Amino acid sequence: MKKILFIISILFFLNSVNANNYNNQLNEGIELSYNFKLNEAARVYDQLIKASPDNPLAYYHKSSLFFWKLMSVPDNADFDQFLKYSDLAIDKINVMMKKNDPDNDLLLLAGNTYTLRTIAFARKENYLECIWAAQKANSFLEKLKNSDPDVYDAYLGLGLFKIFLSQVPSSFKWALEVIGFKADLKLGLEYLTLAAEKAEKNEVESKFYYAFILSELLHDYRKSEKVLARLSAKYPGNLLFSYFLAVNSIKLRDLDVAEKQLQKIQRVKNNPLPKLLAFTHFLMGDVHFYSGNYSKAIRFYTDFLAISKENDYKGIAALRLGYSYDLSGNRRKAEEIYALTGSGSRSIDEDRYAERKGKQLTSRIVYYDEALLLYGESLVMRGKTDSAESVFNKVINEGTEPEMIAEAEYQLALLYLSSNELRKVKELAESILSKKNLSEVWLYPYSLYLLSEIAVRERDQESFAEYKNRVENYSNFDFPSRLEGLFFSLEYRLNNSVEI
Repeated sequence: MKKILFIISILFFLNSVNANNYNNQLNEGIELSYNFKLNEAARVYDQLIKASPDNPLAYYHKSSLFFWKLMSVPDNADFDQFLKYSDLAIDKINVMMKKNDPDNDLLLLAGNTYTLRTIAFARKENYLECIWAAQKANSFLEKLKNSDPDVYDAYLGLGLFKIFLSQVPSSFKWALEVIGFKADLKLGLEYLTLAAEKAEKNEVESKFYYAFILSELLHDYRKSEKVLARLSAKYPGNLLFSYFLAVNSIKLRDLDVAEKQLQKIQRVKNNPLPKLLAFTHFLMGDVHFYSGNYSKAIRFYTDFLAISKENDYKGIAALRLGYSYDLSGNRRKAEEIYALTGSGSRSIDEDRYAERKGKQLTSRIVYYDEALLLYGESLVMRGKTDSAESVFNKVINEGTEPEMIAEAEYQLALLYLSSNELRKVKELAESILSKKNLSEVWLYPYSLYLLSEIAVRERDQESFAEYKNRVENYSNFDFPSRLEGLFFSLEYRLNNSVEI
């Protein structure tokens, strides 16, 4: 949920509800926001509030600036300021609605205002307030959709809610049932797709979230990249577009493009997004780690651990930092860093894995097979698939550690999956599943994922159901959230005949 919440939060402050009576000054503020000149945008909104104190639009946009700061680095002062301007916007909206029946623009503004509140309360883990705000937002947006189904801007918020609320903790599911709110990932995706294709006032936001969904839920990185590249070209000052383009490029193994986008963000003076800036150091560490440039990886991971104010991904950063020292021949420093792998977030798969792995590596050296695996993975990330295949086969044929051999089989299977060599993938997955008592338990359910991927590509519903059921036999393994996401993607593709 944390990841979805953060991603959904980080762009809503840019949302523009371009009502017909927008004056040039408000549009100027919105454009400044799109180009990340946030202080200048705030001054524009302050001028509008002073000139037109009864107009809710400037209050909404001013609240959205504090909202984003709250999402970036949790701060009670920012939360209070967000609520102050959000409350003022709602007060002005209510006055206008009492005077006249709301038009489409006012309904959309009301829906977006409550959407921000929903996410802000969720960020503060106040889920009852979150769900109440969600009900209000959904009510306004549904009314807008029902009055005119061709107002496609409404589908952005409606789609996000159906995805977001599916992430609410199970202990609060009863509240959703009481208010009759139905979370639906599939319908949420359909709404977002519709908004991305046809929204007018929320065109930019819809396209961004569509790109995010393509990448994170459907793993269609190529299509996502095209959308993000167009957005980044149109708004070169937008740090969010640059950041997610970099993330997507890493997933596509295009490390050079990722590095350029990250450098672009780091060159910005007085960066208004401290959390984003911190994560650029983490990603730059990854770029150099996978490139085999351990001295630079050490510098960027160290910077990330020093400047990040939250625990998210500190565990996996420490693990890769330790590997970088170890593979550079500095075992003493590596042991010191491995001891920090427990500093990450317990809610993040990679951090939990890093803590477990770090405990092992404080008491033993990196195995030769393990070093080969890391080298093979870096070759894959650099696009040197033939060389990577040779490395993985070397571990499989000559390795001495059963877990390392099984992991090499898994990595090789992923390589063959990318080239659609499904017979080889199946053989390797079944080889892993035949092994008994592997300490790396995650290899079993992830091998079933590989078989499930084959079933989806072959449109084999029966086999897919079998493999998915077998996954449920496993517990207490690494990366459970990631696996859940992978199976969501598979099921969506299978049921909707989506090719990736």
